[in-house]
This record gives sequence, C-alpha cells and structure tokens, in this order.
Amino acid sequence: MVVLAVAFVGIVPGIIVVAVAETVDRTFFGVHRVTLEDSMLELSHGTTVHGKQDMTSPESRRRVTGYYHPEEPLGDVMRIKGDSGVVGVVGLGAGGLAAYGREGQTLVFHEIDPAVVRIAKHQFRYLTDTPAQVEVILGDGRLTLAGIQERYGLLVIDAFISDAIPVHLLTLEAMRVYLGAIEPDGMILFHISNRYLDLGPVLRAAADELGIVALERRGRGLGEGAFPSRWVVLAREWKTIDLLRDAGWSELAAEPQLWTDQRSSLWSALIR
Repeated sequence: MVVLAVAFVGIVPGIIVVAVAETVDRTFFGVHRVTLEDSMLELSHGTTVHGKQDMTSPESRRRVTGYYHPEEPLGDVMRIKGDSGVVGVVGLGAGGLAAYGREGQTLVFHEIDPAVVRIAKHQFRYLTDTPAQVEVILGDGRLTLAGIQERYGLLVIDAFISDAIPVHLLTLEAMRVYLGAIEPDGMILFHISNRYLDLGPVLRAAADELGIVALERRGRGLGEGAFPSRWVVLAREWKTIDLLRDAGWSELAAEPQLWTDQRSSLWSALIR
C-alpha cells in the first residue's frame, strides 16, 4: 500500500512555505517512509534511517551522508578497495553506496524488497547519477549470492537494522556463502550499527571458526551529515586489510558467540 502526501508550496508576501512531502510504502518487510524537507530526501524503515540525499543540485546529490559518509568507516574501505572491478552490496536502501562508484566499475546490489528497489530507482538519484554501471538483483541476498558468476573484490553486507535482524545472514553457513562470493584477496564489510544488539561477537566467532581475520571501527559521526556507525571487515589474510589499521581499525575484541542455521539467539546478543 502506498500513501502519498503531495508537497504544497504556498507563497505569502516575503515568505515561501514548503510543506513536507511524504511517501509511505507498507510491505511484508516493513514500512518504508520517504520524506522531503528543505531539499533533503530521507528514507527510513521503522525507526532506522536508510539513506539521505541533498536534492538541491547535481553537486549536492553526489555528497553521500549518514552511515556512508566518507569520514565514517565505509569511507576508509572504499579508499583502499573501492577500485575493485565489481562490488557487491546486500541491502540497497536509498542506493547511497553508489556515490562511491567509479567509471568502468560495476556495482551489484542484492535487495529482497521490491518496494526498496522502486524507491531507490525512482525517488533517489544515487543509482542514476553514479558513473559506475549498476545492477540490481531482486531476492534474498544469501540465495542470490550463491548463484553469481563473477566474484566480488568487495562485498558489503548492510541489511541489519535495529528493528529487525535477518539472522540467516549472520550464521556460519552464510559466512561460507560470502567467502565463496569474493575474490581471493577480497573483503567482506559488515555494517552492524545497532541500538539493541552487539553483533561483533557473532562475527568474531564466525571468523575464528573459518580461520579468517577481522577488524572493526566505530565511526563517531563528526562529519557534516554523518551518523555514528560501526563496521567490521573480514578477509582471508591480514595483508588484505592491514592498511585499515592506519585509519583507526583494530582487531575485533569480542567474546565469540557462534550462530549457525541450527542454533542462534538474539537474546545472547542483547546490549546489556
């Protein structure tokens, strides 16, 4: 169901009043709300903001904000691995990661909700403005990744929100799928910002079990328009991610809490 409130512009001598335009799209996966205020377009899912874009001008549209701000941990990874020929992303949101796209590069987004695809393609401009080639694969990311033909140099997993956690994307079996979807020197980057759950121990346990390495960084959200965020990167070898240490990344120090397809517990991940 879609509810649209059309923006109203009223002109009073010396005053221009612009009302907020709002689109609400309710699907099986939740409620997606798009708002426009003072030229800032925002997508939220439940209580979580999934992307913002300044629609004032072509230049402002290319400035990514929120969790994807260049001064946040994602910016570090994109600076050292952003030139990968093919970048995979699980979770489309507003498409903000496309702002990092480069000429000759391919960005492949895996998104389960058709409503999110419609919003990103027709209301936001990240996907249309990027110089990179963009592909969107509709379906559950764990399943669609298992069927890809070309391996990714960087795989970003950004499908975890405070309102709902798709546990099957964090199990040991899911990690094996991700490893199979990246190149030998590829990285898997997880966005795990969450108000209620600490997902670090889950990733630490999976890394230990698979014999791979992990670093984390918490962004402080100090840049203009930036949100505080937490990210974890996994790789097969330290040499792949050691450069991130210079940007403030450190080893993931957490008591391991392994999740599998047969056994997982959100209770164990609650922030207490």
